[in-house]
Amino acid sequence: MLKLKSDSVRFDETVFSGISINANTSNGELNISNNMNEIEISDTLKFVNVGLHGSTNKNYSKFQIATSSRDSLVTKIKVNGEANYLTNGKIQLQLLPSEIIVNNKTWEIDKGNSIVFDSTFADVQNLTITSGEEALSLNGKISKNKNDHLKLELKNFNTNVLNPILLVYDVSIGGIATGHGDFAGLLSQPGINSEMYITNLSFYNDTLGDANINFNYDIPNKLITIKGLVDRGGVKNIEVDGRYFIKEKNDSIDFNFTLQKTNLATFAGYAKGLVSDVKGKASGTLNLSGSVNNPDLTGK
Repeated sequence: MLKLKSDSVRFDETVFSGISINANTSNGELNISNNMNEIEISDTLKFVNVGLHGSTNKNYSKFQIATSSRDSLVTKIKVNGEANYLTNGKIQLQLLPSEIIVNNKTWEIDKGNSIVFDSTFADVQNLTITSGEEALSLNGKISKNKNDHLKLELKNFNTNVLNPILLVYDVSIGGIATGHGDFAGLLSQPGINSEMYITNLSFYNDTLGDANINFNYDIPNKLITIKGLVDRGGVKNIEVDGRYFIKEKNDSIDFNFTLQKTNLATFAGYAKGLVSDVKGKASGTLNLSGSVNNPDLTGK
């Protein structure tokens, strides 16, 4: 039997608190129970009551991964799964019926899912979670080969579920997203692009309209490009053409906006510290550029 405890462990900026690890063997199986009071990734992104429990032998493993928010009635996650060790050296993983509640919304995992992997790739099939009419699906391969693609499909996905994570960047979004993403060569120098249609897109609780957004992430060059068109009431309300430059320190942006009778309060969230009490509507062009933490907003 093995028992380990630690009050706190830090890895880079992430702090793991209240760690308890127990392991023992019984009937030819290794049983592991790992609990943590909290994982703090940032001041605004924390996971509490984290648990990893499982058992394994030479043929298969079973596991459960659990966490919750401080109010477990709002967000509570217990993901169950099993892995079978195949005779060809590969491993087949399947997620089993689980308890997933995020922001008071219950999600279900499709029982037909499968992930087969070895040291060079992972083949993901029908990894789908649904909540009513909302769905998120993953299919495809993860490898170093740029011809291997992992496909993400969203259907009626409420984007506000991402806000607890985006709060790290002081961003708040909303809207219902339908579309796809494509991830190529994820284990080497991947390419990522997506096309999304979002109804009632909002930023900082201000509804902009219905949006078509094209996104491309050039990881080797650490560059994100975004092109978007927002329509409100049949009018092309906002056009966006922007670039986000990822750096070791102080990421920067260069975004151009074309406005047509657009509520200026929309941009107040981006211009914190530059301007205040932004009101009214405007038509014209705006440029938001410079450091993400201290951008310059200009227009005409």
